[in-house]
Amino acid sequence: MHAIAHAQSLPPELLGNIPADATTFSGFVNILIGLIDLAIPIVFAGSLLAVIVGGIMLISKAGGEDKGNTGKQMLLWGVIFLVIAVSIWSVIRVIRITFGLF
Repeated sequence: MHAIAHAQSLPPELLGNIPADATTFSGFVNILIGLIDLAIPIVFAGSLLAVIVGGIMLISKAGGEDKGNTGKQMLLWGVIFLVIAVSIWSVIRVIRITFGLF
């Protein structure tokens, strides 16, 4: 409950599109979805960067076999997080459309 009270005291310019009304369940869900909406582009960008850097490391293997293995791991985890980010974004989109939470 402390987190909900804290979210209500944040300045509106920091919240952006996130409504500051957490007194009802729908208000809480809107805040939660808004925070997830803020996090998804960050996770997506980081994942994409990991895929690109991992791919370059894997292709070049400039540092020997060790760098190739590190590149494989970065590429694998980057793809996994890209799939997770797109899946979460899709689920949030379905929830918004289903319940009319635009």
